[in-house]
Amino acid sequence: MSRRICLIVAVGIALSIRANADRIVRAPSGRITLPGHLTARYLMPTIGSRTSARLNIGVPKDDLGLEMEVEALRPQRVTRTALNLHYSVISEAFTNNLAPSVAVGIQDVLNTGASGRAAYLALSKTIPLSEAMETHLGTLRLHAGYGSRSMDGGWIGATVVTRYRIAVSAEYYRRRPAYSAQIDLVGPLQAYAYRYDDTTYLGLGITLGR
Repeated sequence: MSRRICLIVAVGIALSIRANADRIVRAPSGRITLPGHLTARYLMPTIGSRTSARLNIGVPKDDLGLEMEVEALRPQRVTRTALNLHYSVISEAFTNNLAPSVAVGIQDVLNTGASGRAAYLALSKTIPLSEAMETHLGTLRLHAGYGSRSMDGGWIGATVVTRYRIAVSAEYYRRRPAYSAQIDLVGPLQAYAYRYDDTTYLGLGITLGR
């Protein structure tokens, strides 16, 4: 276990990038990695050897709204890598927070990953809170989406970003629940805990942005 924790720390520092909120837990959200930002996340299970890594690039053109993601999963002894594309159709800021953020995308464009190619539509909406609730909860976002093939239809989720450097998310995706927690550490470094498929994952990530 100590060796795994050391490896997580080493990978996080070496990558020098932080993950962004383009996903709820595993399901896509209506938000994308910001233009000109580079993000990554590396997760290792507390039991077993199924590792997961993601590298996200926000294409550095503000009016394009395109995010590219490389995802590597190691379910057994072979690593499966997928290229995913995530495109922002409309953001909440564009409608002055009246309408949700809307994104479309293709998972595993080259059909080389563990799950296979799938298309999807994702929405995210920030819910207005009272001043008293914002003091304690921070920001509340609700998510929904629909995906083809391996994404197995619709999903829903929620994210709470607190004022205490902690964000938590929950979703129902691929007919299964999943949960995550994110804690801001020193500087750009963040720590993560995930729970899905009856397995707990721990990891680190950092962000580089213009």
